Amino acid sequence: MTAQDYTLPYPAVSDGVVELRAYSGQLDIVSQFTPYDWHQMAADIDTPQQWESLLENYKQYVHCYVLYRVSDQRPMGFVFLMQEDERGTYLSIHGGGWERQINPAVLYMRGFRLIVGELLRRKFRILSRCNASNRAAEKFLRGAGFEETARDNESIYFKIKPLRKMAVKKTKDGKVDKRTKEGKEIAARMAKARAAKGSLKNRLKRLFS
Repeated sequence: MTAQDYTLPYPAVSDGVVELRAYSGQLDIVSQFTPYDWHQMAADIDTPQQWESLLENYKQYVHCYVLYRVSDQRPMGFVFLMQEDERGTYLSIHGGGWERQINPAVLYMRGFRLIVGELLRRKFRILSRCNASNRAAEKFLRGAGFEETARDNESIYFKIKPLRKMAVKKTKDGKVDKRTKEGKEIAARMAKARAAKGSLKNRLKRLFS
């Protein structure tokens, strides 16, 4: 599968809270940002016309999606994908949000993870980068699960690990086998969660005791 074959499974991909729709020129994305913020994402694009020209001339290699909040269909931000190799195995993801009124960081992160998850399920390898001086973008990418692979004076480069199915051995009655390495790790995480002061079980005990 190549990037030009990439299509979302529906006209939009949504988790019920946010939704990503393929961009079709219905919104002036460039003007939603200050020139400084826009150039953090697309340094060589200055005008809406140049952005439209890029998407049209390189439509086989660049794909743009607009992020909406489902409850009121309000546009909040965008992401764009760029093919990074001839086979289309590697895609880099970039973008930003312009909404300032509706807890944008949480919702934009949700939308970003939504499309990254969709791409990973389709076996793409996902990359990203940000300017070395852009601490907010660096923090955002790390929070989204990206790992730094390299940096230079100008940029920091990231990748995200492909999805991996963890085979968890179970006993005959369907419970996790705690004798295996994976089982021990799961049991340890569950024990830690139960013992935590803010765990759901302990919170309920405090409420009703």
